[in-house]
Amino acid sequence: MIYFETGATYANTTKALIAYDSYVDSINVTATDLNALNDYTFDYWKANSSGSITFDINIGSEYAKKTTNYLAIAAHNLSESLNDNPGTDAFKLQYYNGSSWADAAKLDQSDITDNSPLIIHFADTQAQKWRLVMDSAFQYVRLGVVKLGKILEMQRTVYKSADNVPLSRDETTIPQRSESGQFLGMVMTRQFNVGSIQWNHLTYQWYRDNFDPFAVRSALHPFFIAWRPSDFPGECVFAWRRNNIKPANTGPRGMMSVSLDMEGIA
Repeated sequence: MIYFETGATYANTTKALIAYDSYVDSINVTATDLNALNDYTFDYWKANSSGSITFDINIGSEYAKKTTNYLAIAAHNLSESLNDNPGTDAFKLQYYNGSSWADAAKLDQSDITDNSPLIIHFADTQAQKWRLVMDSAFQYVRLGVVKLGKILEMQRTVYKSADNVPLSRDETTIPQRSESGQFLGMVMTRQFNVGSIQWNHLTYQWYRDNFDPFAVRSALHPFFIAWRPSDFPGECVFAWRRNNIKPANTGPRGMMSVSLDMEGIA
């Protein structure tokens, strides 16, 4: 799901938002637990207590001067582990403004409806120290992947040239049968989401300035994508590329088109 905080630059957009440019992948980052700052969904940070829990991130002085406007989390269990107290902020993202901690985003437990990939898009902010504050009902708050950086808004809206990746599942199942051939159930051995999105009529300079840096980084790093945020805020994917990105020149005015083939977790 994607959640828009007040002041978010691209709130209520029908254009895809891609969260890839993360400031917490650098080796100079310090955090409560670096397990949550890599790209591996099997490796995670886990709280060792309940109540008010903080996850601290120091992105370093270099990135403190850059715009930060998104937090993205995958392989988590926040919908189950946060306290369900209506009207309270069970989850906060805060930054240190030089004298105190200020809120960048606040979510009630009811805002996090499941454990699918989560993108929080908030107002442009510059800070070196960040922290997550979670009001936990149990001792097993888990964060698998945490990214913090500046989000990319695509130049054009996606229409027909897109698979609905969150709804497109690639599944491997094995039927269970008795000796006499009676059906005993199914076992799923693998499931992930797969699909492709194509964008057309991108201006050549916009592509070079904005999309090509994503093409370079996504060769080795996964990303979060909300393909049509205002219409389907619940449909976000933590994904990785399946094929090379090869833009094509289209039309007489120097426009470009590009496809993104991916698989991931929704």
